[in-house]
Amino acid sequence: MIVVGLAVTLLVAWLVGWLVVSAGWPGPGPSRAAGVMRVALALGLGLGLSSAAFSAAIDLGRPSWTAAALADLVLLAVALWLWARRQPRMPARELTRVGRWEWIDRVLVAGVLLTMVPALTMATVRTIAYPHGDWDAWAIWNAKARYMVRAGEAWRAGLLPPNAGTDYPLLVPGAVAREWIYLKQETRLAPAVIAGLFTAATVVLASAVVSLRRGRRLGLLAAILLLGSPSVIVYGTSQCADMPVGFYLLAAVALLTTADAAGQMPRRGALLLAGLSLGLGAWSKNEGIYYLVVVVLAHSIVRASGRGLRAAIFEAATLGAGAAPVLAILAHHRAVQPLGWTLTHVTRQGAFLNRVLDPERYRLIGAYFLQFGADLGGWAVSVLPLLVLCALAWGLRVEPGNRVSAGRAALVLGLAVAGLFGVYLTASNDLDWQMPTSLPRLYIQLWPSAVLLFALVVRSPVVPGDARLPSSAAPAAA
Repeated sequence: MIVVGLAVTLLVAWLVGWLVVSAGWPGPGPSRAAGVMRVALALGLGLGLSSAAFSAAIDLGRPSWTAAALADLVLLAVALWLWARRQPRMPARELTRVGRWEWIDRVLVAGVLLTMVPALTMATVRTIAYPHGDWDAWAIWNAKARYMVRAGEAWRAGLLPPNAGTDYPLLVPGAVAREWIYLKQETRLAPAVIAGLFTAATVVLASAVVSLRRGRRLGLLAAILLLGSPSVIVYGTSQCADMPVGFYLLAAVALLTTADAAGQMPRRGALLLAGLSLGLGAWSKNEGIYYLVVVVLAHSIVRASGRGLRAAIFEAATLGAGAAPVLAILAHHRAVQPLGWTLTHVTRQGAFLNRVLDPERYRLIGAYFLQFGADLGGWAVSVLPLLVLCALAWGLRVEPGNRVSAGRAALVLGLAVAGLFGVYLTASNDLDWQMPTSLPRLYIQLWPSAVLLFALVVRSPVVPGDARLPSSAAPAAA
């Protein structure tokens, strides 16, 4: 009965996401990859929106089954209204195949299956071994969900010191608490399933958008890179917020990549969806606020260089409009919660200028960035030489239709890494403690978007005699 109830409530969240994504989806014509991409986006956006609506509802009243149901009904009504007002689709066109299936396609499919089996096994074993999630999950994220369920109108008291993460956003706790209230019990299945869904949606979304923009083979390779990354499974099953915030960053970059091939009206819908993804990322974890700023800034720079400052300002405003509903909920949360430990600790410790001017800190931070960068994805051996080898063997090619997308993705990742470097530079706590415990989490948030960037700039693997369409037709294929 618990499984059925969990499935129904998650299906409601997915339906909300599907209606919202369908209302803003920019893509013309039928495409299997586009359909899969919409399914993955709907899952992540639906979980995030249902969590945000639930959190807003219990702020107005008290945590209860009625509050959860009313929040979902209002959310569903708004999603239906948006879907009814969606812009007309561009004329459909036939799906054209990009070449026939060669041995390399079958090898890549086999690679996906071979990496999926150990990934699922590892995820199952970790979930059984850590049913309450990793340390941060039971100390912060799931603990907040329990306060939201148990404490009635005083639930916010559980977010005050001395409890950890007092100012942390509530997307993950809200999603878990919503399930517990619906099911009327704090089943360990709910946070585990939500964590698994975000992880699966991240892999599927990355593979689908790469297939849509660069073809089937690179899409399969993207799935292999993520499924074969042990860190994706470790942090994906931790029941923390690292995989959700990574999903929303990827969703924003992927939607902007899709918008680059859309007309003006469909493009506006994609920008609104990208802004919504960024807002949900900010509601997932504090880093999401910075990623929102980074993506808007990177998109504005790229847009201004190509279409002028006026177009850049308009599209930045559109991204902001998409994020605004969730940011309003986040602003209320910030207004009623005290500052987190990091900010108050920095304020008390001072010596900001001394840290910025200390050359030893630059050396230490750079060494940690290189050390954990070489371990990106947590592979047994570094995956970076493999990616370099693929680039050398296949060659680099940024197709004309993907130049803006690739430039923006590179700028997003570059600004994100630079900003994280600055955070560590000004941090007041011991770097030898802080960086090994936090930097791998931050890298795994960026890893799916880095896989997308790699696929945008490398040539697709080909075999002799392989029949392929011109690059302009590739986005239409799945």
